[in-house]
Amino acid sequence: MLSGASRFDLVTQAGLKYPDTTDDLINVFQAVNKKERVAAYVTDSHYGWTFIPYLQAFGGNVFRNPPDDLFPTLDTPEAIAAADYFARLIREFGPNGGLTYTADQSTQALKLGRVNFSDSSQAYLAQLGDPASSRTLKTVNFGQLVQGPAGRFPGMAVHALGIPTGSKNKEAAWAFIQWALSKQTTQRAVQAGYGSPTRRSDIDSQAYRSKQIINGVDLAQLSLGAIERAAQGGYMKYRTVDVYPQVDQQLNKAIALIISGQLSAKQAMQQAQTASIADLRRSGAKI
Repeated sequence: MLSGASRFDLVTQAGLKYPDTTDDLINVFQAVNKKERVAAYVTDSHYGWTFIPYLQAFGGNVFRNPPDDLFPTLDTPEAIAAADYFARLIREFGPNGGLTYTADQSTQALKLGRVNFSDSSQAYLAQLGDPASSRTLKTVNFGQLVQGPAGRFPGMAVHALGIPTGSKNKEAAWAFIQWALSKQTTQRAVQAGYGSPTRRSDIDSQAYRSKQIINGVDLAQLSLGAIERAAQGGYMKYRTVDVYPQVDQQLNKAIALIISGQLSAKQAMQQAQTASIADLRRSGAKI
């Protein structure tokens, strides 16, 4: 996960630099929000994904010590502070209806210049460099996710292809996986403009890297930096456990309740904590 600014020209006009910390981010948003009718911030409403880097930046986490200790830690002072901060970004600096924006809607809003900043994956942010569809190609800028009191924790997710144990066509399934992940197939994806390839050889290829220089910024190199940080930090372990989807849904609800003003950050996160414990126990998880 990286940070992107579609109308960075508004930031430079305000005499500010690309935000590096959570405090910087608020200062920038206060300076540019609604300038030229451009909202300062939008993000994917899958808050069980987009909120976590802020949760960890404030010193919180999803579980106590995943994957060994899966007791949720959503009601700690750090988690509550992070939730209050994150909800404020959307409530005060987002567009109308920003509470429900999907990743695709957020990307489209960035490309049209209707919103300025977002935190998203490389595959989405790379679309701002499409000369055929992006109106903000000449004003876009990119950076790492902001760091908070506890540091910087860009989210990192991977996907895999597998074969169910009950499959009646294992050989055909294996043949498909080999084809789908072959160098020939992944190279075709890169040539077609796909922004997030699976092979390091594709990432390092000239065909890919040349398309990732957007308005003078090397988006691929920023992404590699985020990947290396996640690999060294081990903070993505919360997503490696099979019961995370239950907590994910509780976080989605909690952040939405805070943004909409139905509950305070403390009330919403305490509710998410209680509901997550109940869900995990029903699933048979040892907590």
